[in-house]
Amino acid sequence: LRNGLQSSFQKPHLLQTQKRTMFNDPNHISVDDFQARILRVFKANPLPFYSTVVVVGGFFIYIVVKTPDITDKVYFDIESDGQPLGRVVVGLFGDDVPRTAENFKQLTTGARGFGYSGSPIFHIIRNYAVLAGDVMRGSGHTGYSIYGPSFSCESKMTKTERGSVVMLLGDNDKVDSRFGFCLMEGPSLKDNSIAVGRVLEGLELLDKLSLQADQSGKPRRLTIFRECGLLPSDTSGKNLELRAGEETVQ
Repeated sequence: LRNGLQSSFQKPHLLQTQKRTMFNDPNHISVDDFQARILRVFKANPLPFYSTVVVVGGFFIYIVVKTPDITDKVYFDIESDGQPLGRVVVGLFGDDVPRTAENFKQLTTGARGFGYSGSPIFHIIRNYAVLAGDVMRGSGHTGYSIYGPSFSCESKMTKTERGSVVMLLGDNDKVDSRFGFCLMEGPSLKDNSIAVGRVLEGLELLDKLSLQADQSGKPRRLTIFRECGLLPSDTSGKNLELRAGEETVQ
């Protein structure tokens, strides 16, 4: 090939001969002829073309709107100034964000000796988000994961919507224990968080909680997770509770 190219450039008349031969070749198809043939095939039988568009388009729509599978369910029993308010149940996306979901689940059960049980809701954005999960001081300025102070999480689950449960990203794009319940979609949490699950029950309770804050976003009353844990299901489909700090399912 190299020798052929060198010969062509060294002897321009050979290159011109090759060009004339190529374009005079009766089997050669120009771009215009090729497009015309494709158009004739399409007009004769457009069904395969439309079928391909539908299949490919449907695949991309499925990828975009697909709801992640729920692998585990955890619960939070919430109280305000010692008065029970109700329960929030969260489904975790363990298949999509396994490392982040495992961190959230173990913080809920307290399997490492610390976790969400007894921690407060530290910040509320009216009708928008309820933030919690500071297992260190409860102020919202600190957090701690089961892997250490913080860890790098998966990055593909960034889609948030009403009911999403998201881990809050720090300055170094890492997460710890702090998280938020999203009450509506918005750019702020979407750009600074990663979705770890979604609220399955208790969204109305969170809506009411989002109204119980002062202008700075601090809850007017001390609102904590009185109790939290895992909700596994046995073969009969009956939910069994694993509370924070327990090692066996009762």
